[in-house]
Amino acid sequence: MTTSPASSTISASATDGMAQPSKPAKSGSLRKRVISGVVLAPLVLLVIYAGPLPTAALVLLAAMAMAGELTDTAGGADRPVAVPIAVAAISLVVIFAVTTTWPAVFVVAAAGGALAGLILRGRAGLVTASAFAYVAIACAAAIWLRQHPDIGGALLIWLLVLVWATDVGAFVAGRALGGWRLAPHLSPNKTWAGLLGGMGGAAVLSAASVAAFPVLGEVPWLTSLPAAAAMGAGLAVVEQGGDLLESAWKRYFHVKDSGVVIPGHGGILDRTDGLLAVILAVAALHLLLGTQA
Repeated sequence: MTTSPASSTISASATDGMAQPSKPAKSGSLRKRVISGVVLAPLVLLVIYAGPLPTAALVLLAAMAMAGELTDTAGGADRPVAVPIAVAAISLVVIFAVTTTWPAVFVVAAAGGALAGLILRGRAGLVTASAFAYVAIACAAAIWLRQHPDIGGALLIWLLVLVWATDVGAFVAGRALGGWRLAPHLSPNKTWAGLLGGMGGAAVLSAASVAAFPVLGEVPWLTSLPAAAAMGAGLAVVEQGGDLLESAWKRYFHVKDSGVVIPGHGGILDRTDGLLAVILAVAALHLLLGTQA
């Protein structure tokens, strides 16, 4: 029996939004990702627990790497001066955040991005300038959150646990259930089932973290376990949005990964894309609502 062109078109468009069965991850790549995560996660948590200055040092290293990835991807190989300028500018942003010189943070974030963008030129430069400012302000926000004398450490640890729970929940649910794609033109492997799985994982781990760290009860939006669960689910959506934002950036520059720093994971931006968005959202909440202390 011959299939008509119309029915073929309908069939193709009906399946276009569905996630096709994904190929199993190569065991070597998956093994690298697991090992990297098992090694790095406890180290990151220990640094945050150690205090604001160790946290700022970690943020500085990550910020320098991300600034390098942004400019190198946008054409830093052809205009190499853009890379050190971006790295120097974001280093200044971190230093000004540590010293709580907040007007300078915003000025340098904007000026550093603009200068790197002018060097790179064109639309690539404009995209890079915007991305640089976004990353720089998020790094400064992370330092600001950690500087809170009572809840800074617990809040950042809660935030990281929430992001990790979102990623794991989305991966497990997406691979197990498949279904409709979330944003096929940006990230073909993301599904609505994965988003819901990430929201569920974040809700559970958010509430569990608040139960384990009573000091988090000083945060107005975490005063009860249901509130913590709802906040976790909401921030999971923000996290996935940050992930898709970086996917759009990589699509624009036709790259698969932002770098090769972390075995099995790609660059620093590939691991912090959703985290940056959540940091900015939590910092905005903290700025508006503060704490009950």
